[in-house]
Amino acid sequence: MSIIETVFLTTTVILLLSTVIFVCKYINERKKQRELNKMISDFMASGELIEISLKEDDFSCLQNSVAELQNKLIAEKKNLVKEINSGKDLIADISHQLKTPIAGLRIYCEMDNTEGNCPNAVKELQLISKMEQLIANLLHLEKIRSNVPEMHFENYEISQIISDAASEIKLLFPERNIIVTGNANVRCDKDYMSEAIENIVKNAAEHTEKNGTITIETTQVDNAVIITIEDNGCGVSENQIDSLFKRFCKTDNSSPYSSGLGLAISRAIIEKHHGIIFAENGQQGLKITICIPIIDAIVKLDN
Repeated sequence: MSIIETVFLTTTVILLLSTVIFVCKYINERKKQRELNKMISDFMASGELIEISLKEDDFSCLQNSVAELQNKLIAEKKNLVKEINSGKDLIADISHQLKTPIAGLRIYCEMDNTEGNCPNAVKELQLISKMEQLIANLLHLEKIRSNVPEMHFENYEISQIISDAASEIKLLFPERNIIVTGNANVRCDKDYMSEAIENIVKNAAEHTEKNGTITIETTQVDNAVIITIEDNGCGVSENQIDSLFKRFCKTDNSSPYSSGLGLAISRAIIEKHHGIIFAENGQQGLKITICIPIIDAIVKLDN
């Protein structure tokens, strides 16, 4: 055998061995990837932790990084649960500490009003009622944000929920024209969704003149339901739009009896439905848009 043939044969053998080694290594790496993917899936499904690898290869470093990330996620979840429980306790304490003295004030003011000894008793009772409503709304908002009430999600025709909410507002503002169009199936908590829409429609009615019109339109696009609530009032200034859904936000033409919490409560409820809400000035008045994703699975928020 010549030297050239020997070199060629040696090179061929080396290439074949290299190919076999590469293929074996590739198959082994793919097997490790599938195993790691399964461990990640098991962690997401049942919380089963990934074991730490004592090897020093690159893939083991990746596995250990994923394991460390899991531990951080578990720690963050525990901290979140602790904060939620702390929030629940704080809400309960505030509720107890504020309601008791205010109830006492109401009793004394009612006694003074009955006996006629206090000329300002009527005004004081009005202020106490406003304070009670403000505290109730604030506690309600914080309970929603802290997941204190458990929401029960089922499929509903959103037009019926909107029509019922519009009817409630119509009783308070009989001079307003409320037009409801469109329909779609939405997975939601009926009572809370009704409250969210009712707050928005009430806000629109408060900022619309007598014989004004409020239009509520529902459309379905791809995997979401869009609800628009638009009035033909005066709208709001552009520098106030971004603050509309914050606590205690009041626009220049807000009612003096408004607590500034209605839209904040609506936003909290919509966000618990995995949706978004935003406002903009329309052609004549304010336009508020709600976007709710269409979710096929049952969603349940843990306390």
